[in-house]
Amino acid sequence: MMIMNKSKIAYLVINLTVLLIAVSLFYFNYLKESYSFGVREILIIAIASVLVNVTKAFRLYFILLDSKFPSKLFIRQYCKTTLVSVLIPFKLGDIFRIYCYGYHLKSYSKSTVYIVLDRFFDTLALLVIVLVLLVTTHENFDLVVILLALFLGLITVVYILLPYVCSHLKHYYLTTKATPKTLSHLSLISKIEKVYVPVSNALRGKGVILCALSFVAWLLELGTVAILYGSTSSKFVDYLMAAFGMGESANYELFLLVTLTILLSVYAITQIAQTIRRHE
Repeated sequence: MMIMNKSKIAYLVINLTVLLIAVSLFYFNYLKESYSFGVREILIIAIASVLVNVTKAFRLYFILLDSKFPSKLFIRQYCKTTLVSVLIPFKLGDIFRIYCYGYHLKSYSKSTVYIVLDRFFDTLALLVIVLVLLVTTHENFDLVVILLALFLGLITVVYILLPYVCSHLKHYYLTTKATPKTLSHLSLISKIEKVYVPVSNALRGKGVILCALSFVAWLLELGTVAILYGSTSSKFVDYLMAAFGMGESANYELFLLVTLTILLSVYAITQIAQTIRRHE
């Protein structure tokens, strides 16, 4: 009989609670609504949704590649955490992503860096696309541009300054009297460097690929919407505004509904298969 430790129990309880909240939001926000869309439209969106999520999943897996994260486990985690990220507002779903990946990586600092990197490249591609749309559609995306630029600027500043700050603090603590507090600070700096250095080295070879994957994902999604509704139509503009949290769009809700249904189905199937294999 398998005995679970406290961290495993906490992980299961947190996962179950968050998933119940997410599924409840899925039901009340989407499934209770009535939609009238054609089969062709739904089929095209379903294909686009699969391609978009495969691209985004590959981007995150590519970031995690050096950590040797098991591929089958990754598929379950991606579907589960993406589902939660979409449904739970204010980016609280990203905290859940960090927690889930950190649990399996046995390092929440690493998972934080990996998820922030994933968001960074996603936001970078989105910002470039928004700037292009700002010129071509003449819509008011100023607030979106500011928020995206602030996020990218903050991450960039932290990335550039962190090694200098760590180096300065390490020199300071090494030249002062050794105390338990000093040693704990040095230990923390060492942990930060252990995460920062390999990530920094990896980015030199992965950065272009991660950026390209981010552009592909966004262009697939927005390209599908443009093909279905026209790049200059009000439906396309409404979709963009809804995607940026600045309006409502039935077409955007349909894309989310199809995406969430696919993610939930894949997660349920892979989870059931994993449970069956465990009990064989």
